Parts: sequence; C-alpha cells; structure tokens
Amino acid sequence: MKNYKKLFIIPCALLLAFILLFIFVKTVDVSVLGENSTNIGLTFMNKPFYESHKTLNETFYKLSKYLGYLPFLMIAFFAGIGLIQFIKRKKFLEVDKDILILGIVYIFTLALYFFFDFVPVNVRPIIVEDPMEASFPSSHTLMGVVVFGTAIYEILKRFTNKYLKYVLTTVSGILMLLMIAFRTLSGVHWISDIVSGIVLGLFIVSLFIALDLNITRNVEQEE
Repeated sequence: MKNYKKLFIIPCALLLAFILLFIFVKTVDVSVLGENSTNIGLTFMNKPFYESHKTLNETFYKLSKYLGYLPFLMIAFFAGIGLIQFIKRKKFLEVDKDILILGIVYIFTLALYFFFDFVPVNVRPIIVEDPMEASFPSSHTLMGVVVFGTAIYEILKRFTNKYLKYVLTTVSGILMLLMIAFRTLSGVHWISDIVSGIVLGLFIVSLFIALDLNITRNVEQEE
C-alpha cells in the first residue's frame, strides 16, 4: 500500500509560497503605481507589466469574464453528481468521498473568492468600474485553477475510456490556461495578482488530491 501522507508536503509548500507573496506584495519593493495611485509591492515585476498594459483590453476582459462562468457550471455539475448519489443511497455519508471532499473544497474556494473581494490587499492597476476594486489574488485565476484542476483529477480517476480521458483533460487544461492568459492580458490585474491566484489555486488542488488519496487509502484498509 502506497504512503500518500508525503503528498501533504506539496500543499504546505504552496501555502507557504502564497503567504510569502501576500507579505511581499505589501512590504517588499513598494511603490506608488497605477491609475488608483496604490502602494504596490514587488515593483520589479509589477511595474514593467503595468507599463506595457496601461489600458483595459476589452476583448480579453470580456473573454475572461464569459469564461469565468464555466467554473460555476462545473461546480453545479459535480454538485449534481453528489445530489443524485445522495438520493439513490439515502445517506449523506454514502456519497463518494471524493465528491464530498470536492464540495468542501468548492465552498472553501468560494469563501476565499468573496473574502478577498471584501478585504482588499491591493486594488486594480487601472480603473474598470469602481476605482477601489480589489485585485489580490486574481479571483478568476483562482477559480480557474481550482475548478479545472480538480476536474482533471476527477476525469482521470472516474473515466476508463483512454480517448475520452485525453480529450476531457486536454479541454480542461486548455480552458484553465485560457482563463489565466485572458485575465493577465486584460490588464485589470498586477502580475503578482495572477501569480498569487495560480499559487493559491494549486495549493487547494494539491490539498484536495492529498486528502482524497489518503482518505481512499484509509477506507480501503478498513474494508
């Protein structure tokens, strides 16, 4: 039997990286930048990117906005799987463990999504609607990485057809990369917002995988 406990090293390292990014963006190499004249750290990486993206790219902004609806549809899809299993099996704990964990992961991610909207770490480099819109981390990037990342894992775990696996994982991976790329090129985020969204998203995905593999292993041992 494999020992999956070592997998928790990965989410721990990613969480530490996010915390450091959070601290650095407030304390390291801080300058006043952007239309909102905000104090932003990590100027060495944020300033060059801002100077090359000083205006809103409406095409990429709209594409990222429309693509941002897909993760919520994916959440609804997996929620539907859980609901069907609950109705058939008549017990909440009889729902597949990975689906239950996935539900907790989605709730946690959505909580972070709204938390950082209401507790701004920094604001957008350009004015879109509200001059003081929060931008750290990029919530679109966070949702894209978490939802499409966990979807890839679930596809690999649940599907047996190799061709279908390849197609669905490829599509999910491309959608994730497109969401990150469109949000980056739209100009509504500092590059540190995008990087922090990726790191936080990967932390959540890796934690989900580690939890699922360890819980599945424990269930198999009990049986």
